[in-house]
Amino acid sequence: MFSPSTVNRLEYMTFLTIGLSYLWPWNCFLSAVPYFHSRLAGHLALQQNLSSSLMIISTVTSTATFILLAFKRTPPAHKTSKVTKHTISVTESAVNSGEDEETVNYENRVILGELLIGAVFIVLAGSCVLFTNSSSGIGYFLFLLLAIFSSTLGTSLAQNGSFAIVSLFGPIYTQAIMVGQAIAGILPPIVSMLSIISSLSRDDDKPGTDEEISGKSTFFYFLVASLAALIAFTLFKLVLKTGPEEILTNTEPESSAVLLHDEAVHSYNSLLAESPTTANVEDDYDYDLEVLPSGRAHEVDPYKLILKLRVPIFTVFSVFSVTLAYPVFSELVLPVHTGSVIFNRNVFIPFAMFVWNLGDLAGRLICGSSKWVVRGDKNFIMYSIGRFAFLPAYLLFTNINGRLTNGGGAATGLSQWLGDEVFLVIHFLFGFTNGHLGSSAMMASPSYVDPEEREKGGSLMTLALSLGLTVGALFSLALVHILA
Repeated sequence: MFSPSTVNRLEYMTFLTIGLSYLWPWNCFLSAVPYFHSRLAGHLALQQNLSSSLMIISTVTSTATFILLAFKRTPPAHKTSKVTKHTISVTESAVNSGEDEETVNYENRVILGELLIGAVFIVLAGSCVLFTNSSSGIGYFLFLLLAIFSSTLGTSLAQNGSFAIVSLFGPIYTQAIMVGQAIAGILPPIVSMLSIISSLSRDDDKPGTDEEISGKSTFFYFLVASLAALIAFTLFKLVLKTGPEEILTNTEPESSAVLLHDEAVHSYNSLLAESPTTANVEDDYDYDLEVLPSGRAHEVDPYKLILKLRVPIFTVFSVFSVTLAYPVFSELVLPVHTGSVIFNRNVFIPFAMFVWNLGDLAGRLICGSSKWVVRGDKNFIMYSIGRFAFLPAYLLFTNINGRLTNGGGAATGLSQWLGDEVFLVIHFLFGFTNGHLGSSAMMASPSYVDPEEREKGGSLMTLALSLGLTVGALFSLALVHILA
């Protein structure tokens, strides 16, 4: 669909790196859970509620920030979008009124967001080597909540701004952001595993405590997150200097950004970020609809639209309601086997995260072929309900809290037969079905509505996604208490 000769490599890599920087912070927090637990030693309640608390803070912050940014309204106006070497902004001059001109500067949102992400993780890296002897578990817990709040705020700002800007560059660069998000789901657990294994091997002759070993690896892990944000910031500034002099359009980028952002917002969750191949499923898809001018009046009844989209809305909501249980199981399932570095407790958690994200990526990639995309209301509903079967599968066949090995002893009987392989297979399939069903529902939703309804339809799908994330975070918190 796109000729390689028409793609600016610098711009493509810039948006890919920005997309990577979105999801990396969240995966940083998830993969660093073993280290956080070591810092919260002696505070069992805080340890048990850490992952769910991080998810709740992240979900609420991203949803609230997105609403404030996306649904900001200004007076009716003549709309002119400009991309220059020095600024990317939207100027709106009120018609027949004495109101002042308002400017929405998306460049500043991206820059502020990336700088905030980088600063947060530099502070987190510093916390791994400073004040490590502090006995205030509650203080450190509150520090982590403040860190996840700040990094999520930065992610939301950068995400909103970059999707407004990328809509002026073309759909191939939107795909670059999607690719970056997908990569971000895979790389952090790998970096975490390698850094921990490296620390273990270096300390063979000079054994240290688990906290010391995990602290070293987490320090470098957080520095990598800061570096990713710094690279994204640097490349973005470079694109502003070398990019197109000026692009004039009659669209309203604020609303265009809403639609593009709506289609990409899993952030965190990033769980629905489509691969480059998914855009080829429907060759007749009109990409111009993604930047449909909001200035054009649409008589769309939201209640009728909800009825039209009830199946994909239910599907996306159910996907995320159950999916956010995966970090809980990644944290609570203990390895059965011993004798290999991969079954070291500090390594096994990021390895489980990697397996889930690998399945999620595979599920999105398979949607690149139209024959594997889910179709039909009945199939969506049955598939959505069927995914809840993963919960009893985890409870019955995995070593949650060491119950199959008496809290971490030698594997015998049933636990030998089940092993860690069963858990990893279940975990992979849980991620695969998330990516497959979630992407299929998001890809199918435009076909449920008329062309002029697709913009509002995208907003409704995002609302379903956000509600699913919120319910999923609350469910995961309850799940921790149930399993404990």
